[in-house]
Amino acid sequence: MRTITAVGTAVLATLAAAVPLGAAAADVPLRTEVVQREQGRGELLLVRQWTLGGTRYELRLGHDADIRFHPVRIPPALPSEPPRITGVDWAEDGVEIRFDSGHTVGVPADAYLGGR
Repeated sequence: MRTITAVGTAVLATLAAAVPLGAAAADVPLRTEVVQREQGRGELLLVRQWTLGGTRYELRLGHDADIRFHPVRIPPALPSEPPRITGVDWAEDGVEIRFDSGHTVGVPADAYLGGR
């Protein structure tokens, strides 16, 4: 009986460990494309990524956002495909990004400036 219980426990532990691994694998980018690029107090990229789990978008902010950047995932709830940046307001304390859907995203400057 102990052997069956031990085997059952091992199987359940393996299945539980496989679920997060599978979810993480679905999130790994297979291909990345810059959809839009904006310059200001820093650099802003709107990037499309294809993953096993589907297509997603993120903002990348930094001095040289192609290499070093602060990522901001864009929620899939935005209605346009791809989302389009209609305005960017750069300020000393951060940046505000506006999308064609009317949504805005604010990112504090210390998240993307100063060596990040």
